[in-house]
Amino acid sequence: MTSRFHIQSPSRYLLSLMAVGAATFCGLLVRDLLAPTNIAMIYLLAVVLSATSWGLGPSVFASVVAVLTFDILFVPPYGTLAVHDPQYFLTFGIFLTVAVIISQLGARVRAQIAVVQQREQQSAALYALTRGMAFVRDSKEILDTATQQVNQVFNSETLLLLLGSDQKLRVPADRRIAETARDAALWTFEHKAATGWSTRLFSNSEYLFLPLVTAHGIWGVLGLRPRAPRVILTPDQRLLLEMFVAHIAIAFEHLELNAQAEQARLLEASERFRNTLLSSISHDLRTPLAAILGSVTSLLDKRMPLTPSAQQDLMLTIEEEATRLNRLVGNLLNMTQVESGALKPARDWNSIEEVIGSALVHARVNGRAVQVTVDSDVPLVSFDFVLIEQVLLNLLDNALKFSPLDSPISIRARRNETGVQVSVVDCGIGIPANESQRVFEKFYRLPQNGAPGSGLGLAICKGIVEAHGGAIWAEPRAGGGTNLAFTLPAPELKNVAE
Repeated sequence: MTSRFHIQSPSRYLLSLMAVGAATFCGLLVRDLLAPTNIAMIYLLAVVLSATSWGLGPSVFASVVAVLTFDILFVPPYGTLAVHDPQYFLTFGIFLTVAVIISQLGARVRAQIAVVQQREQQSAALYALTRGMAFVRDSKEILDTATQQVNQVFNSETLLLLLGSDQKLRVPADRRIAETARDAALWTFEHKAATGWSTRLFSNSEYLFLPLVTAHGIWGVLGLRPRAPRVILTPDQRLLLEMFVAHIAIAFEHLELNAQAEQARLLEASERFRNTLLSSISHDLRTPLAAILGSVTSLLDKRMPLTPSAQQDLMLTIEEEATRLNRLVGNLLNMTQVESGALKPARDWNSIEEVIGSALVHARVNGRAVQVTVDSDVPLVSFDFVLIEQVLLNLLDNALKFSPLDSPISIRARRNETGVQVSVVDCGIGIPANESQRVFEKFYRLPQNGAPGSGLGLAICKGIVEAHGGAIWAEPRAGGGTNLAFTLPAPELKNVAE
């Protein structure tokens, strides 16, 4: 432990001497006006200033100089250390005692202030590290933040050796360390204890190594090499360094736990998707298959002859249910492509009017009135004909299922600011405003309707339209019903306008 009288800087003693000199000058100005005991108070003020400003050693030095100067200049006979009045010895003793006590108190206050400031600096440094670690997203950001903070606080060079996939310490490719330092780091990793300089083990190593350890294991080793030679860490600095190491280890642990939680979430979502998909497929596939199987069984049953009309009806049923089954399988395949990001539109210049007409030919409108309006200024647009036809088929199917049989359906294509907008409008039950976005989610169906379906149609439309760089949305129709609209971008329109 260092002595309290350790001379930190000779300038402090010089400043204390200057304070006594200033007190002497003031005392000489009023020597003929004040009693010597009152002048002693001026010296006492200089001692207090020395104690509170420059520490214990300079203040005691100021006390001794003040007593000697006071005796020589203000106690008769002037100019000598001789004292004719013995009472002044008591004054000198009390003055020196009070001065030393004040010096001790001042030094204690300075020490407490220094401790408070040091703790404040430590808290600020720890807060800066914690705040920096709060927003890290990968191990590289942890390395950068930790290295910056430790180097700044401890005036050092930091080396972080992390645990690799082979459960061994991994030395950064751009760093070279001595064999002694490498052995010290391995010992720290294996025994979870500090080694290197300022310790008893591998004390000749240029690094001080501490383990990055938490309750769930060890994540690596932190090495600290001071820039200044022969540095000794104080107990407070060592404690702060250990807190830094603990926070860095916790950051790595949180990163790993977050990765595990994300993986668990993805597995849960995948499992939920699989269960929902199987539930939907088992219901939606069983219905057309049961109808097809029943129709085929009836046609093959020789015990119950069927009239040509009945046979025709059964054949139409087989065709309708096979078409429905084919559309369902197509939706599932398209959804798989959308989910995997493998959906790549084969773009070509096509007419919106032609793709609407093709969709109407393949759609089962069953005699429903469908009004088509294509504005005359709608240009050719680059898109995948088959995929956009699938979008229109799904939107038409949605309008046919959720609107009365005697209500009309309209399709309109018009030019807008960014390209071409196509709308499919029905007069059905409508979509509540708070559900207008959810209808485009996979397997989501409105609670108020009982129409059959897998809940994939609009989700597939969204994926196809967005793959083309467009947008799709649902909004209520004035007077009841739904307007399902999508846009296809046509950048060439802007060039023509310019």
